[in-house]
Amino acid sequence: MLTFRCLPRTSPETDALEIEAPGVSANRLHDELVADPVARDELGGGSVTVDGCLILIAPLADLPLAREFTAKLGVDWRTTQVHYGDREFVSRIRSVPALSRPKQHRRARAAPRGARPDRVSAGPQRGR
Repeated sequence: MLTFRCLPRTSPETDALEIEAPGVSANRLHDELVADPVARDELGGGSVTVDGCLILIAPLADLPLAREFTAKLGVDWRTTQVHYGDREFVSRIRSVPALSRPKQHRRARAAPRGARPDRVSAGPQRGR
């Protein structure tokens, strides 16, 4: 799994960019990756959202290749959003224990005499 964390462009940890480009179908992305083995091997693929937005994460050094590849997909570079950050491949997700608060227990109230068991009131009885 690939993760991406947005960072300032000038951060020393910035090693990649995320390109978001509207107007790309999953079929088009697939076909272009099959037709362009260099882009496929260097960029490693991409994703397309349900509404047709390409999401491509690439190393900073591959920006020229990413621009060329998105142009082959018919993307107008002026419509893209580019975010800088740190990418990391995660091979196995470790489970992280959830933070928890001590549980607060409430005392159960006894049903008033003559009350039906399915209609127990937790508050004071008014008007009875």
